[in-house]
Amino acid sequence: MSDAVLVALIGLVNGVVTLVLGALLNGKVNAIRHQVKNDHSSNLRDDLDTVLAQSKTTHAAVERLEDVQQTHGRDIRGLRSDIGELRGADREIRRELEDTIPRHQLEEYRNGTDQQGIEGDRRWARWRPHGGRDGSR
Repeated sequence: MSDAVLVALIGLVNGVVTLVLGALLNGKVNAIRHQVKNDHSSNLRDDLDTVLAQSKTTHAAVERLEDVQQTHGRDIRGLRSDIGELRGADREIRRELEDTIPRHQLEEYRNGTDQQGIEGDRRWARWRPHGGRDGSR
């Protein structure tokens, strides 16, 4: 065989191999393109960019909500502390009141039937029930 024939055969084999590999690769490329592009109008990169932007926005909103929730938690703890202090002060005032006047006189005062005159004493004005004769506030 001459060199020219050998070069021609090598070229022919190279062409056939290229055609076969091209056909195989073309099928794989089409399959990949179908997975990436699918059958909708936007491409995958644009979809991913949109989802990433939405994710960042959602993350920022969640962080803001977390800050607000922590602030509310601190406020609630403060309110609980204030209420506890008020309850303690109220208990102390009740003890003082019960120690100062007899229980029957306090009940008469709460019921509005006080005849003995603690009515004019401003220290006891807060113990007057607002509205009923049942002693509730």
